[in-house]
Amino acid sequence: MPLTVPNWRGMTADDYRDIMRACDRASSLLARRDVLLLDTETTDLNGEIIQIAIVNTAGQTILDTLVHPTKPVSPGAFAVHHISNAALRSAPRWDQVAERFAALAVGKLLVSYNAAFDAEMIRNSYRCARLNPIPLHWECAMRLYAQYVHIPGQYGDFRWLPLPGGDHSALGDTLATLEVLRLMAGDLSRLCGIVQRLQSS
Repeated sequence: MPLTVPNWRGMTADDYRDIMRACDRASSLLARRDVLLLDTETTDLNGEIIQIAIVNTAGQTILDTLVHPTKPVSPGAFAVHHISNAALRSAPRWDQVAERFAALAVGKLLVSYNAAFDAEMIRNSYRCARLNPIPLHWECAMRLYAQYVHIPGQYGDFRWLPLPGGDHSALGDTLATLEVLRLMAGDLSRLCGIVQRLQSS
């Protein structure tokens, strides 16, 4: 799915300011040294992690690994990410990945496209490995992107959109999330000028 930009026709000054706030937040996230972008692939929608990737805001990969789960990959999940049970046989278990993950993630702000899902999958993996979950801090890029595209949703929020440019691998989706933030940050100066003109008119 290609990147979607706002339909500027019919926008009000409040709309522009709201979109600008989303762009400003994306810009500030990219400027922070404590921000990491993360994505997971899982055994199922309510399952555990089978692949996890983390990149920094410069796009450098700092973690990219398969994970051997305690339960098999469901047919529905395999149809999405194409990671088979056979491919996971020699992968490390979560209890073998958890220490490295914690060393990278604790004290950082983790940005994910649908952060609630990734946070839950990480908690599930800790539980399945009989480990205590660690405290993590999250921000959802999907919500920011929805605010940027500005399509009204059914329940008063903005419509959540599929991740543009993602390939349903953890690393590919993490890099696609980074591109979404860069798109939004790149629009910030133009939106500032538009809002200034609207305020002075």
